[in-house]
Formats: sequence, structure tokens, C-alpha cells
Amino acid sequence: MSRFMLAALATLLLGVGVATAAVDSAAEFVSVVDQRVERGELTADEALLLKFQYCFDRAKLPADLQPTSFAPMKCATHLVAEYLEARDRMPGHMTEAIEGYLAPPVDDGTRLEYFSDTGLFRINYYTSGSNAVPLFDGNSNGVPDFVENIADYMDYSYTYECETLGFESPPFAAAGGYMSVYLADMDGVYGFTTPLSNPPGMTRISMDNDFIGYAPNDDPDGNPLGAAKVTCAHEFKHSTQYIGSFWSEGGWVEVDATWMEEMAYPETNDYLNYLPFGSPMSDPDVPLDGGSTGTGSYEDCVWQHYMSDRFASPQIIVDLWEYRKTNRSEPMMDSYEALLGDYGLDLISAWNEFTMWNYACGYRHLVNEAYYHEADRYPAGSENNTVSSYPASESGVVQNIAAFTQRCRNVDSPGQRLRITFDGADNARFTLAAVINESYGTNLGGYYTIPLDADNNAVFDVPYDLGGVYSAGVVVGNAEKDGPGRSFTLDVDLVDADVTPASDIAPAFTIAGNYPNPFNPSTTIRFTLGGTASTSLDVYDLSGRKVATLVDHVLDAGMHNVVWDGQDDAGRTLASGTYLAKLRSGDQVTTHKLVLAK
Repeated sequence: MSRFMLAALATLLLGVGVATAAVDSAAEFVSVVDQRVERGELTADEALLLKFQYCFDRAKLPADLQPTSFAPMKCATHLVAEYLEARDRMPGHMTEAIEGYLAPPVDDGTRLEYFSDTGLFRINYYTSGSNAVPLFDGNSNGVPDFVENIADYMDYSYTYECETLGFESPPFAAAGGYMSVYLADMDGVYGFTTPLSNPPGMTRISMDNDFIGYAPNDDPDGNPLGAAKVTCAHEFKHSTQYIGSFWSEGGWVEVDATWMEEMAYPETNDYLNYLPFGSPMSDPDVPLDGGSTGTGSYEDCVWQHYMSDRFASPQIIVDLWEYRKTNRSEPMMDSYEALLGDYGLDLISAWNEFTMWNYACGYRHLVNEAYYHEADRYPAGSENNTVSSYPASESGVVQNIAAFTQRCRNVDSPGQRLRITFDGADNARFTLAAVINESYGTNLGGYYTIPLDADNNAVFDVPYDLGGVYSAGVVVGNAEKDGPGRSFTLDVDLVDADVTPASDIAPAFTIAGNYPNPFNPSTTIRFTLGGTASTSLDVYDLSGRKVATLVDHVLDAGMHNVVWDGQDDAGRTLASGTYLAKLRSGDQVTTHKLVLAK
């Protein structure tokens, strides 16, 4: 009898002498279970069964793993993929239990069907019992509005993901012309996708029957429908992944599907619930492929957002999944690096940009919008160290594909600059950058890539007068994809501005932001250039289509302001939504999100 079974038996028979502490979240539950596997207290198969029980049958969990509140996992599809790999080796009682969890609800004669307008999705639902959907029928056509909404969201997900963006479509025709979507009461998960054996490559989708009680979001139709929208986009993205690479990517399938939520439904912002916990924005010291599985997860979706924003188009992600069809065994970070190379960007440069982007976005958006308090983000003694006096020294280790960030306060010092002295381990892929914030949480003054010599050393005076500056960030990145952490020392000091003449160092190249944002009917885009160069500023929609050219001529170095009136080049007022401003000057490129609200 395994330790897992003995512990369960002890809980049932003794009722005393066992741990009673419960977990507070799905992330904590997974972490505790994975730690027990690492310590040899659970087998991998036992841990997998526990994770399925968390999603579908919490009453069977040991007392010390019971959640203290309703805290669902986002998606169980990565567990399905893990189960498919482990199924042949697992004991029969485990496979029987998991197959039961994955099966659609038993049809007791009350299950109903509704086809979406495209005919591509058959929605299976109940109007009574524990699986009943909300019964409100505003148009009195006999079909609950919730069911019709799910059908519309699935149609939109297909149209946007396959027809607009170009991801591969599941084999609808071979499956009788439609995909089945089951609505059922989910004990602890938003939804999941399950492969079908016939036809090969086809899947079915299961999701919650009302989405009541899930995490809040910003959707104008309310939290339940917002959660339903992003779940449809998320799970259908799993279907497009499966037809091409059969989920050979591990947890990276969740990175991609969560990225799709924001692409398909940018007004919902459900994914923001994950960013304060373990993401490259909130916890930059955690490797992008951190965790016991050695792959990405929901909160790492910002990696793909960086990629699609960087090139002002989701096409690089479309190309990534096309590439995975013939490179299924390749480590996912190798695939990302290959695609970045195809787009003319090496991983070291990308990691430098990404870590700066995380620092700026994480501070400006997560803290400023109160997803967590500043004191929580920068606790005393944390690796996100806050420096308030100078000179200051730091030494540490940066893990692979991770970063160390140091936030410098009390830098409002007219006539002075920040001096950064760095010494990193030789033969490592270090990156180093500085980010200037002129005001709390809103105004990004600029960011600076700090060149390192062959031995990863640098002495750099940030060419920005600190008068009126709220804070400055120093970002140390490690672009190694694997291997041990790399050590470094960092010194930060203030020096007089005339120590290094401003004319000797070019100003930052960046889009500092736009105001107002969201905007209607117009907004001012502020950017700086590092030198005189041929410059373009274009606006793209989220499908990668250029809608407006705002600048296309030579501009001098320094700060510039351009007003956009929310119209395309033909003078047509554009629909509300999220757009990307892409600034190109010489061989430098950066992007910024604009939100047109009506």
C-alpha cells in the first residue's frame, strides 16, 4: 500500500493525529503536492489523481489539502495532457477515476442540445439538477440566454483564432461537422479540453455551467459572462494546439491559451488575476520555466504578449505553432528562440527587452491598479530590493531565464544621475538595463540598455537628470535557457550630471506612454529617440493589420509628441478596442498599447 493510500486510510480511521491545515489557493495546492512528490511522499501518479480530485471531487482530498474557499484552477487541460502520457502505466483504479472525471455528465434524459449559428458547435446543457444552467430566457425562444451566449462565444473564438489569425482549425468535417461543448457543474476548474480518438485530432470541450463565484474581471457584461468568454477562447485554443502538435509542450500550452484570452477578449482582463503570483512581472526572480514541471504556466502568458506586442502582430505566435508541428520534441524555449531568430531578434536582446518591459508594466499596472499593495511587491529583504540611500551594493544570483530587479527610491535629485557599476559571472548571457519613472505608477521617463563588456562588466551613468524623478529601476537578466544560476555584484550611486556630459550619451529610445489612455476621441503619444533617424509611428489592430500611419519622416533626437484621433488613414473612426502603436527609428523598434473606449 502506498504512502498516499496509508495517509488517506489514517484520516478515515483515526480522525486525529493528522495535519489539518488547508490550502488557500489552487497554486498553493499544486505547490504542496509537487513538494511531496519531490520528497518522495507521493508518487507522480498519486499526485496527478489528487490534482484531478481538486478539480472535480474535492470531498475525496485529505483534510490538509482541502481548499479553505472556492479557489478553482484556471484549466484542467494540462492535467489531461499529463494523464494521456501516464495512462498506460497507471493503476486501473486511478485511470477509472480520472476517466470518470473527464467523461461528459450522464444523460439522464434531460440533456438538451443547441447548435451555434455557424453550426460548428453543439452546446450540450441541462435545465435541472446540479448541472443546470441559468434559466433566464430574455428572447423567449426556449433556449436559456446563457447557452446562446456560450454558442456565440465559441463561434467568435473559432472565427478570430482560425479565420482572422490563421491558427489551424480542428477537423470539423471529419467529426460530423461540429465540436461538442458540455456545460456542467465544475467543482474546481473553469473548463478543460479532451482529445477524441475518432477522428484523430478532434477534441471536445467541457466548461462550467454558470461561472458564478469565479475571480472578478473587467468585462462589461459582468464577471460570469466575462469568465465564460475567456474560457471559450482559452479552451478552443487548446483545440487548435492539439491538431498540430498534440500538446507536446507541457505547461506552455497554458501560456499560449491564456495569451489568447487577452487577444480575443481584451476588455475582460481575467488573466490579470494570475499576474501577481509568480509571473515575470511580480516575481522576476522565478525562471520563466520555473516550477516542478519545468514549463510555463498561466501567469507566464506575458512572454507571448511581449512577442506579439514587440512585432505589432500575433503572426509570430501563429508561426510558432506551425513550427511546432514538425518540431514537437524540441524544448519549447528552443522553439521560441528559433522563431525570434526568424524575426531578426536574438534571445539575449529579447530577454533584455522583456525584463525591462516586465519591470515597467508590472510596476505601472499591477501596483497602480491595486492588484497588490506596494509593500507586498517590495517587502523588506526581498529580491525586489528597494534602495533608498546611496551608495548601495547588492550581490546575488540570477536563475536561468529570470531577472533580478532593484528599485531605487529617493532619487529626486536635480543635477545628478544614477551611476550603475556591474560585475557579472564570465561566460554568462547577462543583460543589464535601467528604467526611469518620473511619477508614481504612471509616467515612464525612459529605459536604457546598458552595454556589457566581454567579461560582463559595466560602469554606466544613466543619461537622465534625476530632478523630479520618482524612482529608477535596475534590471539584471539571465538569458541562459538552463543551467545553474549566475552570480553578480551591483553598485548604485548618484553622481553629478556634469561627470558624464549628456551629449556623450544618446537619450533613451522608448514610447513613454499616451495620455489619456483609455481615450476618446484622441490621445497624445509621447516618445523619445536616441538620435536623428528616419522614423515611423504606425498603429495596428490586434490582428496585425496596420490602420494608421502617424509619422513617416526623419526626426531629431529627443522627446516628441504625436496626437492620434482614433481614425484610420482613410479618415474613418475606428471601433473601440485595443491597438498597438509601433515606433521604428533606424534599427530600433518598440510598441505600446492604446485603448480606444467609446
